[in-house]
Amino acid sequence: MTTIHLVRALRRLEGTRIELHLFDPSSELPGGIAYTTPHDCHVLNMRAEAMRLSSDCGEDFEGFAQRAVGPREISAYPPRWIFRRYLAQALESALRRADARLDVVSHRSWVQSCRPSLDGAVLRTSARATLHVDAVVICAGEGQASPPRLGMGLNAMSPWAFDRMAEVDPTSRVAILGSGLTAVDAVALLQSSGHRGQIACYSRSGGLPEVQGAYFHHHPELVSSWLTEATTQRGRWSLEQVVEVVCAELDGAGAVPGGAARSWRSKVELDPAGQSSASHHARFAASLRNAREGRATWYPVLDSLGGVAPEIWRGLEPEGKRRFLSECFPRWAATRHPMPLQNGELLGAMLDSGHLKLHGGLCGVEPQAFGRARLSTLAGERSGGGVFDVVIDARGTSYDLRRHSSRLVRDLLASGVIAQHPLGGARVDFRSLRAVGRDGAAHERLFFLGPQTRGVHFYTSAIETLQVHARTVAGHVAASLEQRTAARPLVEA
Repeated sequence: MTTIHLVRALRRLEGTRIELHLFDPSSELPGGIAYTTPHDCHVLNMRAEAMRLSSDCGEDFEGFAQRAVGPREISAYPPRWIFRRYLAQALESALRRADARLDVVSHRSWVQSCRPSLDGAVLRTSARATLHVDAVVICAGEGQASPPRLGMGLNAMSPWAFDRMAEVDPTSRVAILGSGLTAVDAVALLQSSGHRGQIACYSRSGGLPEVQGAYFHHHPELVSSWLTEATTQRGRWSLEQVVEVVCAELDGAGAVPGGAARSWRSKVELDPAGQSSASHHARFAASLRNAREGRATWYPVLDSLGGVAPEIWRGLEPEGKRRFLSECFPRWAATRHPMPLQNGELLGAMLDSGHLKLHGGLCGVEPQAFGRARLSTLAGERSGGGVFDVVIDARGTSYDLRRHSSRLVRDLLASGVIAQHPLGGARVDFRSLRAVGRDGAAHERLFFLGPQTRGVHFYTSAIETLQVHARTVAGHVAASLEQRTAARPLVEA
């Protein structure tokens, strides 16, 4: 997506020959790791109508998706591989329209080190090449290492190892670490591959994401007005103030009171008595029932906050940010990022049949003989622990850059070129997305965007946010090169 906006911005420069170097050794198609799946069971968690690129990027996604599946009726939540092809088509279209002065060079190697210089940066690649460039844009993605190590020699399977997961012994007992949308994907793939053995999801909170119901378009008038007034006063606001105005927005829209829409503000309590599989099953059954019956009216309201969430986060006092992430985030994530109804129906049937179990209060994973693992919970062995043949680590993104899968990101961090944000991910300038180094200074021509700016922007996964950030960075890169005659920007995608 960033490459598309860069090509569009750079082709407007007049009288300048530009080289745009793209580094991505993983594949020839664009898109994050979640979109590399070839399986139909991995569907979008957003409606197809919300996944359109900006109007100047070509065809809308709904039309493209319908053409991709042929005469079949397209779901409101189509398979993710279709969106990846949509991005590829948009990129191909942008490259076709590029001026002859824009030379795009694709590399199947990766950048190992980047050192800013007075007029840009010096890069060294895995192909032992050295490049002097005028600007660098780092699109490092989530950076989940694969496979994760759980200690004492135990390796867990990555949820993104799609071929390996599809070949898991169908009679094996499988434990999935995590119970968010990544875990839902893992369950869906095992089920579609004919898995018959016990599957159990283990996490701190134990609950699955909520289930989306019917959608309606909502404009967050109360929150927007409050944010305008609060920003004008140039002060910070407390977590309690944010909770109050969001709940007022929900009330104004007629969202169901006292339900999942408000549960996110509650601290996650690790109470063993409330961590049984039966209690989590009952809560999910209620969520699924509300979605079926059109009572999940809170989701469109919370979804409408995507555009203002980064500004709210920016003004939230530091203690409020810390409390939110440590106390409220698991419930917020389960509520703000619910699963489509079709996935809800699948997991509901698996829970009803006993094929799937949910356990909260995870407190230990110990290696056993023959590659197995024993999982323990606060409720004890009888209420949730056990030995499993396969462990899948679906706990999602780590925002500790020291653990990032990109060697470049780890090198930039170790050298002080970029810095770890105390709330997760990389430090960047809020507006320009220029990377901030260990010395606290923003680099003029080094940009960092994507999920790993969570500490600065909080909400980084929505397509509208990603497009705004990509367009912003592309504009800054083009502006910085406008006066130069031999510009060579680079993207590490």
